[in-house]
Amino acid sequence: MAGLRTFAILLLPHVGARVAHRSTSEAASPPTLPPTAGVCADPPAAFEPLLLPYTVIWGTECVDALVLSSEWLEPFRSSGGMASVCNSSVRDWLAATAAFSDLLLWSPSSWSSPVGEEQRIAYICPATCARAGVYVGGCEPPAPLVYEEAVHLNHTAVARTGEELRAHVRAASRIGGVEVQLLAGTVLRLNGTSIPIDGVNVTIWSDGGGAVLDADHLSSLFEVRNGGHLRLLALTLTNGLALTSGGCVSVSGGSAVIRGCTLLNSSALSGGALSVTNGRLQVVDSTLSACSAAWGGALAVNGEHSSAELSSSVVASTVSLRVGGAIFSSGGVTTVDGSTIAYCSSVINGGSLYVFSGGSFVTFTNNSTITHSSTIWGSGGVALMWTNTESVITFENATSIRYTRTGEAGALLLLNGVIRLLSGSIIENSTARTYGGHVYMWGGSFIAEDATLRGGSAESGGCIYLFASHSSSLVRLRDTVAEHHTASIHGGLIYVSGGDSLVEFVDSTLVHSSAAQDGGTIWMSSGIMVATATSILQSSAGQSGGVLTISGGTALISSGSKLLGSNAFRYGGAVSISGGSVTLNSSQIRDSSTSDDGGAIASTGGLVLVTKSIISDSFCEWLGAAFRMRGGVVNVKNSKITRSTGSWGGAVSIAGGTMTISDNSLVVDSIATLHGGTFHITGGTVQVMGDSAIVNSTSNERGGLIYMSAGTIRITSSLVEQCKSNSREGSVLYARSEDFGGLDTLVVFTFVHLVQCEGPLLVGGTSEQVVLRRLTFSAPQQCVLPASLVNEKQCGETFVNFETNEEESVCDSTLPGACTTTLVPGTTLHSHSCAEEKRYFLRTSLDVECHTPAHDDILTVAYVLIALWPIGSVMLFAVLAYRARLRLKLRVYDKFVHSIRFLHGDFKPDFYYWASVELAQRCALTGWILLVDAEYSFYRVALAQAIALVMLAMSMMLQPYRNQEDNLFLSASKGLLVIAYTCCSYIKVIDDVKEASDEEVASIVFGYTSPDPVIVILVITASLVAFILLCAVFHRAKVERGMQLLRLQDDSLPELMLLPGQRWMLFLSHVWSTGQDQVATIKRQLQRMLPGITIFLDVDDLTDLGQLEQYVHESCSILLFISSGYFLSRNCQREITATLKKSKPRIHVFEPHPGKGVAHSRTLPAENVLQSYTLNSSASNNGLFHGIE
Repeated sequence: MAGLRTFAILLLPHVGARVAHRSTSEAASPPTLPPTAGVCADPPAAFEPLLLPYTVIWGTECVDALVLSSEWLEPFRSSGGMASVCNSSVRDWLAATAAFSDLLLWSPSSWSSPVGEEQRIAYICPATCARAGVYVGGCEPPAPLVYEEAVHLNHTAVARTGEELRAHVRAASRIGGVEVQLLAGTVLRLNGTSIPIDGVNVTIWSDGGGAVLDADHLSSLFEVRNGGHLRLLALTLTNGLALTSGGCVSVSGGSAVIRGCTLLNSSALSGGALSVTNGRLQVVDSTLSACSAAWGGALAVNGEHSSAELSSSVVASTVSLRVGGAIFSSGGVTTVDGSTIAYCSSVINGGSLYVFSGGSFVTFTNNSTITHSSTIWGSGGVALMWTNTESVITFENATSIRYTRTGEAGALLLLNGVIRLLSGSIIENSTARTYGGHVYMWGGSFIAEDATLRGGSAESGGCIYLFASHSSSLVRLRDTVAEHHTASIHGGLIYVSGGDSLVEFVDSTLVHSSAAQDGGTIWMSSGIMVATATSILQSSAGQSGGVLTISGGTALISSGSKLLGSNAFRYGGAVSISGGSVTLNSSQIRDSSTSDDGGAIASTGGLVLVTKSIISDSFCEWLGAAFRMRGGVVNVKNSKITRSTGSWGGAVSIAGGTMTISDNSLVVDSIATLHGGTFHITGGTVQVMGDSAIVNSTSNERGGLIYMSAGTIRITSSLVEQCKSNSREGSVLYARSEDFGGLDTLVVFTFVHLVQCEGPLLVGGTSEQVVLRRLTFSAPQQCVLPASLVNEKQCGETFVNFETNEEESVCDSTLPGACTTTLVPGTTLHSHSCAEEKRYFLRTSLDVECHTPAHDDILTVAYVLIALWPIGSVMLFAVLAYRARLRLKLRVYDKFVHSIRFLHGDFKPDFYYWASVELAQRCALTGWILLVDAEYSFYRVALAQAIALVMLAMSMMLQPYRNQEDNLFLSASKGLLVIAYTCCSYIKVIDDVKEASDEEVASIVFGYTSPDPVIVILVITASLVAFILLCAVFHRAKVERGMQLLRLQDDSLPELMLLPGQRWMLFLSHVWSTGQDQVATIKRQLQRMLPGITIFLDVDDLTDLGQLEQYVHESCSILLFISSGYFLSRNCQREITATLKKSKPRIHVFEPHPGKGVAHSRTLPAENVLQSYTLNSSASNNGLFHGIE
C-alpha cells in the first residue's frame, strides 16, 4: 500500500563466507519473493551485517511488500510479541527461505519501526511453518533456555581463535543468540580477558571433540550474567583463574549447561572450576579435575535462588585451601546425580562438601560415589554444616561414601540442620583421629533409613559422636545396618554426651562394634536412647558395658530388640550403668559374658527396669552371672532369667543397692561354680515376690539357692524348686555373718513353697537372723540347723512345730519371749516328714479341687457364661445401637428403631451408644474387675475408682439424657459411686497397715486405728453432694417452668422423628413479598422451643427451584403462611398442589395485620377460588387456622 514503510531483503549465503571480517565473501542469489512483493532497493551503505550466517531483512522505502504488510505486523500487536505466521502467501515464502537460512527481521536504531518496536523486531524459528514463532522487539523468547531447552540454531558460526569467538558472542548481544562451532583439535586462547555472556543465549560446541579453551591463568573463561544462557558441548576448559568466583565459568543471574566437557587446572577464590550465584547450572557427562579454591575446590553455589546439578560427571583431585574440597554451598539447591567425587581434600573442613549458611539443600543420588575424601587437620571429611537455620544434605538411592580420612572429627560433621542417608546408601571405612568416624554432631539431625554404616573408627564414637552442647539433636537409624565400628576409648558405635539429644534405633541391626574401654556399642552420659525391634550383635568392650555404658540419661530397649553375643572384659557383659536409667521391655539379652562382674548387667547406680524380657545364657567368671550390683536399683518384672553361670552367684551377686524380682518372674537353671546357686549377697537388699519362681538352682559349694554374708533377702509368695548344693551345705540358704566382720544378715521367707530342695541341710551357716514364716514343703525334707549354733543367751530355746495332715504340712517356726516377733535363730530344726504335694481348692466351693476334671468342667461353663453376658451383652447392645445410629441422628423412625427403643429412647440422638457404655461399666465393676487376683485386692479398688471417675467426667461433660433432670441424677449417682470407692480405698489402706505392722503404726500414720471416722467423713461428704445436686434439680425445674409452651401435655419434650425418605419436619410455604420476615421468625422460634427440629426455608435450604415438589414430599408437615398475594404466586401454587397430592398434614397461618400484608377473603378477591379450594380441603387433613401477631 502507498505510503507504508516496507522492507527490502538482503540475503547472505548459507554456505561460503561466514565470518564478518572476511574480505572475500560471496553473495548468493536471494530466494524468490512472493509475487505481490515489490522490488526492493539495495540496503544503505551504512549497513554492516554482524552475523553472516543469518538472512537479514533491512528496512527501506520500498513500496507495498506483502511479506511485511499490516497482515504480517498486526499479529505482533494483538499477541503482545508472539504470533504463529502460517497464513497467506507468507507460508510459501517461509518454506522457500527456510531451505537457506533462518529469517531475521532487523531494524537499526536510527530507523523508526512502523509498529513502534525496539531495535530488534522479530526472530522466526524456521523448522516448519506449524512451529514458526515470532518474538517482537524487547520480548524475551518463551521457555528461556533452561538446560536442554536451549534454542537450537540451524546455522553455526565457526571460530578458530579466541578473538573470533569473542566477536561472535558480542554479536549475539544484538540478536539474542548464537551457536558457535569450534573445530576439533584447535586451541583457543582468551588473551587475559573472560568472555561475558550478558543477557544472551550462546552455544559453543566442538563436533569431533578435542577443542580447547585456554585462559593461560590470566582470567576466567566465561561470565554468565543478567539472564544470559551458555551451553558448552564437548570442550576442554583449562587454566582458568578468577579473583572472585568461577575459575572456568561463573554464573550470576543466568544459566549454563556444560555437557561432555573437561574442566582442568583452574582456580578461584570461590569455586575453582564453576560458580553459580542466584542462577542455574547443569553439568552433564563432564570431568572437573585438578582445580582449587579457598571455598569449593570444584564448585561454589551461593544464594537461595541458585541451583546446580552434576549429572553422570566426575570431580577428581580438587583442593580447597580452606573449606569444601569439591563443593561449597551457601544456599540454594545442589544435586549430584550418578556422579563421582574422588580424592578431594581441604586444609581445614569439609574434604568434599562444606555447607555454610541456612537454606542449602544438597542431594547425592542414583549411585553417586564420594571416595577418598580427606582433611589435613580440620573436621568433616565429606560434609560440614555451619548453619543458623536448617539446611538438608541427603544421600539417597545407593549413594556411597568411602575411605574418608579426617584430621579431627567425622566424615560427616554436623553443627545444625539435617543429614539424611537413605535408600540403600552406604558410608564405609571412614577414619577420624578423635571424634566420630562417620558422623560428628554438635546439633541438628542425622537420619539413616534403609542404609549401611560400615567400618568407622575414632577415639570415641567409631560411627557417631554426638555432643549436643548448644541445641537438642536427633540421631535416627531405621532399617539400617551398622557394622564393624571401633573406638579406641569409648562408644564403639555411638558416643552421646552434652545437652538434650535423642538417639533412635528402629528395625536396625548393629553388628561387631567394639570399644577399647567402655560401651562396645553405645556410651552415653545424657539424653535419651531408644532401641525398637533392633538387634545388637557381637559387641565388645575392653572395660565395661559390652553393648551399653550409661552414666546419665535414659535408655529404652524394647519391642523385640535383641542384645546377642556381647562381652566386656570387666563389668557388664551387655550393660554397665552408674547413673541414669535403663529399661529393657519385651526384649532379650543372650550369650553375654564378662571376666569380672555382671555377665549381663552391672550396676553401681541408677535404675534398671527389666519387664517382659529374657536374659539367658549369660556367663561371668567371677561375680554375678546375670546381674552384679554395687549400687542403684534393679526391678525385674514378669521376666525370665535362664541358663546363667558364674562363680559367685549363678544369677545375681549384690553388694549394694536394691533388687526386686516380682510379677511372675522366673529364674531358671542358674549355676554357681562356687557359692550361691542363684544369689550371692554381701550387702544391699534382694526381694522376690509376686508369684515369682526360682527353679533348678545349683551351687558346687555352699548355698544351692542363696549364699550371703551381709545384707537382706526377702522371698514372699513365691516358688523355690529344685535347689541343690553339691557340697551338701545349705540346699536353700547358706549364711555366714563372720565372713565380713560380723555384718548383719537378714533372711525372711514368707509364704514360700519349697519343692525338691535336696540335701540334709536346708538352712546352713552361722547367721543368727533367719526368719522362716509359713514355709510349705512339697516333698519330704530335712529342716536342719546344727544344735551347736544355738545362741541361748540371746533368744533362749527354739521351738519348731510341724502341723501335719493328709492334705499339706507346714514347717512353722516360732520363738517365745522377745524373739517371737522379730527373729527366729536357726538352731535346732529337727527332721520331720512333710506332705507329698501342696493342693489347691476352689475358693467358693472348697469341696472342688483345682486342676481336676470337675474343676475343668466348671471352667468351661464359666467361659461360656462370660462370653454370653459380660462380653456378649455389651457387644450386642453396641452393635444394635451402631446399626441405628444414622436413622437416630436423622430422626428417621422405622420398625427397627422402634424395636430397640429401650436402648436409645431416653438418650439424645448423638448418644445412641450410652446404654452399652452403662452396661459395660456395670460388667466392669461387678465382673471384669474380679480378674485381678485377690492377692492384689487394693488394685481392684483402685481400678474401680478410676473407672468411676472416668464415667463421672463423661456424664458431666456429655449429658447424654434427653431430660436435664436425668442428667443431673446421672452425675449424682456417678459422684456417689466415686465417693464409695474412695471410702473403700481408705479402709483397705488402714487395714493393710494394721496387718503389716500393728495398730500403733496405723495410729501414727492416720491418726486413728479404725476406719469408722473415714466412713463418717465420707458419708457427710456424700450427703452434701446429694443435697447440692437436689438443689440444682429444683432450680432447673423452676427455670424451665416458664417454658411450658415448649412442652406437650405431660410436660416432656416431644420426640422429633422422621419417616424413611423424609428430611425436614416442617416446610414453610410463603410468598416472598409479604411473608419472608414472618416465616423466618417462625423458624427461629420453633428451633428455640424444639431443639433439633429441621425446618425447610427457601433462603436456607433451596438449591434447585425445579425440585420444589420433591422438597414438599421430603417434609413431614406443611405450614402455609397465607398473606397478600400468596395464592397468586406460581411457586406457592406448586407447593399447595404437591401438599394436597401427597396428603401432607397442613398448618394454616394467616397474617392479620393490614400493614404487613393482611390475608382476608374480602381483601383478596382475585384469590378467592384458590383460597376456597385450599381451605375447604383442610378438613380432610385436620388443618389448623391461626393468626399471628
